[in-house]
Amino acid sequence: MRVADPIRAALPGARGPFRPRAEWALSVIVEALGRELIVVDGAADIVYATEAPESGLWIPAQPGAQDFFRGEQAFPGTSVHRHRGLTLLWEPVQPAAAIPGDILASAFYLLARWDELRVPERDRFDRLPLSASAFANIAGLHLEDP
Repeated sequence: MRVADPIRAALPGARGPFRPRAEWALSVIVEALGRELIVVDGAADIVYATEAPESGLWIPAQPGAQDFFRGEQAFPGTSVHRHRGLTLLWEPVQPAAAIPGDILASAFYLLARWDELRVPERDRFDRLPLSASAFANIAGLHLEDP
């Protein structure tokens, strides 16, 4: 059985403390596909950048989405943004691109359960109640959706 080639990713658009977060979120996505992620500085299969690269699949890096994780807010907005089958927590910035917005910021938010860090409300078992979570406070975000 042939093992799939690793996916090479360049992350020039990941700034400061968001870089390891972007790398982790992308590694979770790539591993879910049964592949290995290798972060590179040069030519890559996936490029997380503010501008479209000459080659590779472009994931638009949105500085505003990255800046969200420096603040104290629990929720990035009041509703999701749906575009061509994708659910994004930040508004798409490149509607014509294959990936129209910062899916790494959205993925990191959900995978890390950012709301758990920022919402102080807890139930009797010291858990964040669903009623106080992102799934109750961001319209269009549903537990049943992948």
